[in-house]
Amino acid sequence: MLLDRQRVRFWQRWIFGIMALLMASFLIFGYSGVLGSCNSQPSGQPSNGNDNKVLQDLKNQLAANPKDFSVIERLAVLYATRAGRGDVQDSPAQKADFAAAAGYYEQYVKVRAKDKGTVAERAREQAMGQLGQIYSDLGDFGKAERVYTQLTQLKPKNPANFRDLGVAAISAQDTTTALLALSRYLQLAPNSPDAPSIRTWIEQQTPQSSPRPSGSASP
Repeated sequence: MLLDRQRVRFWQRWIFGIMALLMASFLIFGYSGVLGSCNSQPSGQPSNGNDNKVLQDLKNQLAANPKDFSVIERLAVLYATRAGRGDVQDSPAQKADFAAAAGYYEQYVKVRAKDKGTVAERAREQAMGQLGQIYSDLGDFGKAERVYTQLTQLKPKNPANFRDLGVAAISAQDTTTALLALSRYLQLAPNSPDAPSIRTWIEQQTPQSSPRPSGSASP
């Protein structure tokens, strides 16, 4: 069901974890051989020592060039990947890593805000999508709602952005925004698999007008 927040958070974590790992596999292993010793790590085990070395090196690079968006993106992906890979679920360490990833994604979007072209626009869209998922996972649905609102403005014809905004708004108890976002989602994707449940939720939130009397009685 649309309002099952636990299910929403589960799927957000699952999808986010896959996307972050896929991005990291390219960004990490393409990074100047810094992770050359990673092959010595057992499969599926955290490599926090290597992570810390790479993170510190990237931070040093960023300090030397604060607008290097490629370094900012690598930092965001590494923190997000570590949060989904090695940290205990909902632990302070995981939340700290997700918060760090969110901070770098925010920085990345800001640095690339004025970049023109399809590639830059797509990169911002992907970063904002990751950012919204991280805020949702952290339970900060107000910030998630803000990010998804920006996404609907960046890509107003993408129905998924309105769906994600609606779900975040429901979690933030912002029913007005949720109704507007999900109504727009149905306009853009009327035959989507989740359209029936969304229509049901909208109907439940819409006050039904009382039937008017057929005529007025005279005293």
